[in-house]
Amino acid sequence: MLATVGTDSVCKLWDVTNVNALGKAEPKLVIKKDLKQGELFSVQFYEDIPWVLAAGGSKGEVAIWDTEESAEVEKHFRPFMDKNAPE
Repeated sequence: MLATVGTDSVCKLWDVTNVNALGKAEPKLVIKKDLKQGELFSVQFYEDIPWVLAAGGSKGEVAIWDTEESAEVEKHFRPFMDKNAPE
């Protein structure tokens, strides 16, 4: 999973393991979310809880997104999620 942000205030989550018919890597957009922080300048996943990310923007605040709460993310990345992992 890769997260990107931009000046449109949208955070996008990509599946970077996706491979096209020719065997080339082809990132697939899984979901996008307006984090309502204006232009977004940075994004970082939380090291201890890799499904949680924070993004900072022009409004001077940090937006926190628990991506695992999204049905699209849960469905797409279910094979990678370890529900038995210690928190």
